Amino acid sequence: MRTVPWIARTAALITLPLIAMLTPASADAAPTGYSVTGIDVSHYQGTINWSSVADAGTDFAYAKATEGTNYTDPTYSANRTGARANSIYFGAYHFARPDQGDPRGQADRLVNTSQYSSDGRTLPPMLDIEWASGQATCFGLSTSSMVSWISQFLDQVRVRTGQKAMIYTNPNWWNPCTGNTTAFGSYPLFHSRYADTPGALPSGWSQFTLWQYTSSGSVPGVSGGVDRDVFNGTLAQLRALCNGGSGNKAPALAYDNGDGTQTIYRWRSNGSGFSHTTDYQGEGTFRLSNVGDRVASGDVDGDGTDDVVMAYQDAEGTFGLYVFDGGLTSRGRWYTSGAFNLSAVGGRLVVADFTGDGKAEPALVRDNGDGTQSIYRWTSTGSSFARTTDYVGTGSFRLSNVGNRVAAGDVDGDGKADIVMAYQNADNTFSYYVWKSGLSSQGAWYTSGSFNLDTVDGRMVVADFTGDGKAEPALVRDDGDGTQSIYRWTSTGSGFSRTTDYVGTGTFRLSNVGDRVAAGDVDGDAKADIVMAYQNADNTFSYYVWKSGLTSEGVWYTSGSYSLDRVGGRMVLGTW
Repeated sequence: MRTVPWIARTAALITLPLIAMLTPASADAAPTGYSVTGIDVSHYQGTINWSSVADAGTDFAYAKATEGTNYTDPTYSANRTGARANSIYFGAYHFARPDQGDPRGQADRLVNTSQYSSDGRTLPPMLDIEWASGQATCFGLSTSSMVSWISQFLDQVRVRTGQKAMIYTNPNWWNPCTGNTTAFGSYPLFHSRYADTPGALPSGWSQFTLWQYTSSGSVPGVSGGVDRDVFNGTLAQLRALCNGGSGNKAPALAYDNGDGTQTIYRWRSNGSGFSHTTDYQGEGTFRLSNVGDRVASGDVDGDGTDDVVMAYQDAEGTFGLYVFDGGLTSRGRWYTSGAFNLSAVGGRLVVADFTGDGKAEPALVRDNGDGTQSIYRWTSTGSSFARTTDYVGTGSFRLSNVGNRVAAGDVDGDGKADIVMAYQNADNTFSYYVWKSGLSSQGAWYTSGSFNLDTVDGRMVVADFTGDGKAEPALVRDDGDGTQSIYRWTSTGSGFSRTTDYVGTGTFRLSNVGDRVAAGDVDGDAKADIVMAYQNADNTFSYYVWKSGLTSEGVWYTSGSYSLDRVGGRMVLGTW
């Protein structure tokens, strides 16, 4: 992606390592090991015969839509129409001009011009941020100002589309111009390096999603040289990246069939309601009594969709971590322990991306029986879990004062999930304790006035309810009179502050909910929402939604006859 031919940009790079200027790979052959290929184009390629491009086996394409505050690529509309008409996965990119300011306005121009559609074949909108001929180094911005500009642009794209934008860059530009920031490692990376291997990635990423490996490729249907790209995965994973456009999360329930088998019931979200979709039907003996409420969700294989993870107590005193891909397909055991009794864990299993590598990992919070606790941690290879460094507590921290009030989310905005626990103090206050990446104790981030957590039970969630890139806790409390309140906080990145609560009116009995409370962005506005599964008097159940945890959106789904007793607290949200 270039505003001027590559040769015209070399002067701007002369004082930096010329990583992206190594000998290009073959113009016609994708690097070894990458089967999903694409191109990226702009007006420099002129009129493109997209039928010929598709016949040549091109799977995806990005086309320039906009630049800065006022430029629109004159070929974008034709490129979009042609690529889509020939079944090529298609996305739009914006060439960043931070020197022109207005990051949110530039993001709006991209979304407006791109005609972004939640149709399952549209790639995430992309920010192309790199050197530009004739511009000051790093567009004249300080590293902190550059990070702020990028953050505002990405936030606005997510607000408008519900998607995390793709970031196109290279380490030669990114590292010096952002001060080696790691804040954006959870965003998909379009890496630029013209060589046979991807080489070093920009700071913050351990893997790329797309890789532009040459600027002088040859593709039928395109006159002259063209940027050629590969996708770091399978075609099915590329489809998952598109993921219907919205990325809306939806609930799943793990249901005990009463015969030694289980069913995972799944739903999808259209942004204003849930619809029942294909379920996982278990075969053979898999007793949810051996799982309890140790069920969590996260993208453990890095394919862009969430998976369900269960911790299962074996008869011989070991346990296994089982994975269900997309909540639909059993992937079997990803880990088997030595002797380990899960009764000391209770329901304290969390799954989140603690390493910032794009794959979620499980963690178990275990009562050591002596007034201390340990957080057992794993990493994900994408097909199994491997043990890694644990947090071993010192001093008195009694998990009996926590119960199952444990959740995970990126509360400090560094691109890596953290663990939060709500702890009942002896003086009838409570405190939120934070463990950075599940490994390093950060102490108490908040202490309340008088507040009894017994009325909360296990109904604590952590998610980004404000859309600011930092997750925040919320507690769902039984008011004791047939109503409920949702107590909410914001995160400063080093502490939690009280904010506006939801105060319920009318009859809504949390005894009908139990611990079936989860949080995630179900409406695609880039802010998390709260979902509860409520057992109705007629033996149906309903999903209720609270937008950003603050505004009741009422019922999004009502079932036929269905007893939630067989679910227990095994409700999760995910993008399936």
